[in-house]
Amino acid sequence: MEYRRTLYIALLFSLSILLFLLFGPLEAPLFILLTFTMIGWGLESFGVFWEEHGENALILSGGMVINFITAIAYGPAAAFIVAFLSDFFALRGLKKFYPLPKALFNASQISICSMLAGYVHRTLVNAGSYPILSISLSAVVYVGLNVTLMGLLVYLIGKEEYEEFIKMLPTMLLAALIPMIFMGVIGAVLYLQFGMLAVGGIIAGIIFINFTSLLLVKYRKAQIEMLLAMVKALEERDPYTKGHSERVANYAKLLARKLNMSHKKENLLYIAGLLHDIGKIGIPDEVLNKPANLTDEEFKMIMEHPIKGEEIISQFTHLGPILPYVRHHHESWDGSGYPDGLKGEEIPLEARILAIVDVYDALTTNRAYRKAYSREEALEMMKRMKGKKFDPRLLEIFFELMETGDEFKFMAG
Repeated sequence: MEYRRTLYIALLFSLSILLFLLFGPLEAPLFILLTFTMIGWGLESFGVFWEEHGENALILSGGMVINFITAIAYGPAAAFIVAFLSDFFALRGLKKFYPLPKALFNASQISICSMLAGYVHRTLVNAGSYPILSISLSAVVYVGLNVTLMGLLVYLIGKEEYEEFIKMLPTMLLAALIPMIFMGVIGAVLYLQFGMLAVGGIIAGIIFINFTSLLLVKYRKAQIEMLLAMVKALEERDPYTKGHSERVANYAKLLARKLNMSHKKENLLYIAGLLHDIGKIGIPDEVLNKPANLTDEEFKMIMEHPIKGEEIISQFTHLGPILPYVRHHHESWDGSGYPDGLKGEEIPLEARILAIVDVYDALTTNRAYRKAYSREEALEMMKRMKGKKFDPRLLEIFFELMETGDEFKFMAG
């Protein structure tokens, strides 16, 4: 699979060079090329990280606006110079350059989009089209090609990553591509009318979009931090469960990696692990910390915590994907669990993972009603629940991880 990605990037680079040679000569003055390249580079390097998943991220940047204006005002060849150089040398988080394959892919695909958008505009204008119509259609070409070329690369990375890309596409379009390309259309029209006088206003518009997006990203992070503060407050009420949620989250992440789940799903599962018991926030201390057996009424209160947790988290729309993980982490493979009595693969995979690691951590830590079991005792007890409480296949994979001792390395790392 790696060689296919490398070949794809090489083909894109070759195509970008070929198109540049076909669309020459350069029509823009050197001053314009240097100015637009530096502006584009700055905007690319100051992009807002909308969503980050391991090595991959959805970044909102204004570089595409400058690339598009260059393509409309000065043609495809100039667009190549500005787009390729500003993207290839862009900094990630203002700290370091992107790895060569990623930088080459970004620069090649963006320059191809810019050149073909410029070519479409010139062709339509020469055919007698209204400038605003030709600019708008060129913008559609730019966005369509951008999505297609990115999608092809993700497809070569893997099926699961491609499925995540398709799911993330509406967010990508609404949050990043459409606002910026709309700004590009407005910017191109203004630049054709007022020249360099319009550049300041264009940059201000881009900065405004980036700033509002940054505020939204920070707001979403603050929401998660507030939920985590609630979990911490809950665990402070019971000294026996202190750190439980973080350990569950780490174990779940370890198991997700073993299953080669996507970075996004791995991160969502980690968050779900941190928040899986948040529904216990309303349960009285005398029930949570009771050293004796619970009454039927008290156990009913405990059984409601996955639903309560789902209700709390549902107030935060961007955490919607983890709702079924939290609701169903106490379901059992044989259908005897709660709250909905799901069985087998009716239970979401992520919830089945949480069920395993939740029980393991509960068994290996002290509780008000008993001392902690040893690692070996806990695994033996869980083996007897195979096919009853737990997914048999997942449990075997979990046992493999425990046998190698990787859980200690992971928790320490």
